[in-house]
Amino acid sequence: MKLSIETKVYAFFCAAFAGVVILGFVTYQSTRDLIVNDSWVSHTHQVRQSLADLLRAVLGAETSRQDYLLTVQIPRAVRGRRRPDSA
Repeated sequence: MKLSIETKVYAFFCAAFAGVVILGFVTYQSTRDLIVNDSWVSHTHQVRQSLADLLRAVLGAETSRQDYLLTVQIPRAVRGRRRPDSA
């Protein structure tokens, strides 16, 4: 079967159009996935920052507690000692 030049050109343009449509769809899907992944990356950074803030707060509270206990125990230790001249 011989195809005319006009039929061959028409078939080529249809194939090219189908390729452009497929490429456009793939590009759209990739862009949509990129946007979703970007939002997850942003969320991950927010969670990590929140965890860092929480850790900083816990460490600060622990340090404050240790400082408080240290300052409370020093006067008790000083009061518990007898002076050498009073013995």
